[in-house]
Amino acid sequence: MADPTNFWQYSQGLYDQKVVASTCLSLQESHDLDVNLVLFCCWYASNFGVIPETLLADSLKYSKSWKRNVVQPIRSTRIWMKNHLENSHYLEVKALRERIKFDELAAEKIQQEYLANITSKYLVTNGIAVEKIEKSVQQSTAITNIRQLLRSLAIEFDSNIEVSIKRIVDSF
Repeated sequence: MADPTNFWQYSQGLYDQKVVASTCLSLQESHDLDVNLVLFCCWYASNFGVIPETLLADSLKYSKSWKRNVVQPIRSTRIWMKNHLENSHYLEVKALRERIKFDELAAEKIQQEYLANITSKYLVTNGIAVEKIEKSVQQSTAITNIRQLLRSLAIEFDSNIEVSIKRIVDSF
């Protein structure tokens, strides 16, 4: 069974690499791509292989709603404060922005835990076991999973996205 904390730990380890963080943020800004879903595609590839369409559909349904109703309002507030109040000398404003940043990260962690939990249920229901997957297979499978994600979101897999995804999977 997939451990919800494993996905969080996995994504933190991958995202902590500067090239991954900057690439994910670039994909988020240029294509409105949910970074957690990209990381989910990588995590699933590393542990289980190709994401089944039904699991991806369930993950997308939840993630779209969570992002729209929870993450995006928090992120918008944080960005607005950064752009309009960054030079504020009020310690309370700076402290509030830091708490909002913390809450945004907490919301993303909750999203990842939910994705790991629905993965666990899917794996148990379908009798899928964790297996040791070679690094090169993990990387190619992650690309397959991300391509599937992009198709589901009607985002064209162009050469810029291809380069970005390659940067991420090369960091495994």
